[in-house]
Amino acid sequence: MPRKTRKKPKKTARPDEEKAWSDFVSWCTARGLDAVPAHPWTLATYARWLEPRKTYPAIVKTLAAIAKVHTTKSRKRPERDPTVTRTLHMIEIRAQAKKQAAKEKRIALF
Repeated sequence: MPRKTRKKPKKTARPDEEKAWSDFVSWCTARGLDAVPAHPWTLATYARWLEPRKTYPAIVKTLAAIAKVHTTKSRKRPERDPTVTRTLHMIEIRAQAKKQAAKEKRIALF
C-alpha cells in the first residue's frame, strides 16, 4: 500500500505583512513610483511619511515586512542602503527625543 505524504503548506505572509506591502504599493502608485524594484530613496521617503503616523518600532516592522516581500519579488535589498538606514536612525533619534520631552513634561507637572 503506498504511503501518503503530506504536502507542506506554502509559506504565506502574515496579514500585517500583507497590509504593510499593499499600503506601500498603494503609496507608490499614488506618487507614480515603482514599488518593485523600489529605489532606496522611495523606501526612505515612505519611512519619513510614516513617521507622524506610526511609532518607530511600527515603522521598523513595516519596512521589514516590505523588505521580506521585496526579496521574494526581486533580488535587490533597498532596506540595507545607507539612505534608508540613516533615515531610520534619524527617525529613532527623533522618537527618543519626543519620548524624553514628554517624560520631562510629566515630571514638571508635579
